[in-house]
Amino acid sequence: MLYLEKMKQRAKDRLLLYDYYLRKAYEYRLLKPYDGEVFNLGDLYDRFERLGLTLDSVENPTAHEKLGSVFRERISDMTTRIVNEYTYSHPERSSKRTYRIPKEKLDAINEYGSVNLNMYEMGFFSPNEENIRIVDFGVKYIKAHSNGDAGYWGELNLEMKHSGISQFRKDGHVYWFNHMSSKTTNPHFWRTKLDVYDLPEVLEPKTDKKSTAISSLFSTILNNNTDNIMLFSRPSVWSDIIMSKQVLTDTECDIVIDSLVLELQYDYTRRTVDTHNIDIGTIEDLMPYIVCSEKDINGRSDGNGHLFRSYSTSSSPVTFIAIEQYGTYQFKNWTDRRGRVVSDKRDLTVSRTTDQFYRANYERRLPILNVPDTIKVGNSGGAYTVQVGNVGSDVIEMDWYVSDSISSWVHLNGEAEGVDDGQFTFTFDANEGNKDRIDSLEIFAPETDIMVKTIYIKQVDDTLVGIQQVENQDENVLIYPIPMRDYVNVEAEGLKAVSLYSIIGNEVAKYKASGSNQVTIPLNGIPNGVYILSVNTDNGTTSRKVLKVN
Repeated sequence: MLYLEKMKQRAKDRLLLYDYYLRKAYEYRLLKPYDGEVFNLGDLYDRFERLGLTLDSVENPTAHEKLGSVFRERISDMTTRIVNEYTYSHPERSSKRTYRIPKEKLDAINEYGSVNLNMYEMGFFSPNEENIRIVDFGVKYIKAHSNGDAGYWGELNLEMKHSGISQFRKDGHVYWFNHMSSKTTNPHFWRTKLDVYDLPEVLEPKTDKKSTAISSLFSTILNNNTDNIMLFSRPSVWSDIIMSKQVLTDTECDIVIDSLVLELQYDYTRRTVDTHNIDIGTIEDLMPYIVCSEKDINGRSDGNGHLFRSYSTSSSPVTFIAIEQYGTYQFKNWTDRRGRVVSDKRDLTVSRTTDQFYRANYERRLPILNVPDTIKVGNSGGAYTVQVGNVGSDVIEMDWYVSDSISSWVHLNGEAEGVDDGQFTFTFDANEGNKDRIDSLEIFAPETDIMVKTIYIKQVDDTLVGIQQVENQDENVLIYPIPMRDYVNVEAEGLKAVSLYSIIGNEVAKYKASGSNQVTIPLNGIPNGVYILSVNTDNGTTSRKVLKVN
């Protein structure tokens, strides 16, 4: 009886699951709630009874088939409704587009093995194309060369993997869908395999993709008809697509991609002609508050971070105002999609007659802790006063405090904390053995990028004390963002070069300043972890430990 009860429950659960899949497929494809018949098990039981059946009386194939036909009819009714509404009420258009990978993206994939592509955010589609979905994706043209002898065999594999998160825009609304659960893998990827001896140039190589049936929500339902399966499962182009490169040769030489053109086939719907989109973005996924002077067609105005607003065409402008201060970040300027500065004022007035995109740029303003790296004190004992300074931004206050040493011969004396510029004093015992000994104090400054700094105290012969304070050479070096994510900026006077090393000393990246006092190092493809950033300036070389995170 327990087994029979479990069978009944599994049958109910299966029907509820299929009903859920169908509703979600409808919402995903048409971008609106399913308003069809409400699922009701009670109605199904009434139909069972009219057929002379109960779930407890299914004892022969004929009765089982009658019961199954009721289940299948329910699923068939929903499927027919979805397909009919899509076919007759939601016409789409199809198009193809070729996309040449920019040089900086090629450099990243050649050096790090992978790069992130988001073709929608890069502006490769017309603003009046909405609800854009990938039908097919692949390599149209590639030019590459081997960096060394490829040996007797070799292949170059390029894989484009969809992030699994699809974003859609339709009628002024933005929708997000997740193609995956914790138990599934990404169903959307495309792979191109090339023989190294077909290079240096290949036109329209074959691109493999995951099968239609596997990636469909209906693979367990419409197993007898795959013609319309992809209607409900095509992913969006408004998503991160990770392109990765793998080279396999018997000599382990590298294959360098010189030129790469992708081809995308996609479906879309056209936006109404009397509306235009005005999008506001920020850098580094910041979420500063943006004030908007006018509500859009969906009643939205102000917002945090990225704003997607749609306005009816009008001669009256709209003004966006970025806040001046966002945590440790200070407003810098407005730029367009290509990075050109359009205004350095916080208020930006734009027209409602065209589609536009602007980015509110912020730069990190941090206090910088200035204390000596090393202090020499004499063997005869005494007291020493340490000067603490904030040589960075005066926008953010720098709180600091000092932890006591772990040895028995250095002692903090009096107040050992403060705000911005200040001082503290420590005493040190006489060194009767006259042997060099070293201790340290740690000064914590949570608002700075390093947060904690160690001051080494070296006790030597009184005649060798000499210079009492060795200044840190990196106080004029600005590194941001900390922790690092997609890139890291290094600014310094007289900057010559910047190198990034792994924690075991392997050089990961190196960039020359080329006459500029700023260097930006892209970090795409670099694993998360702790690294050493070495900065070479006219004043010498300084190193700092940095953290790379997602």
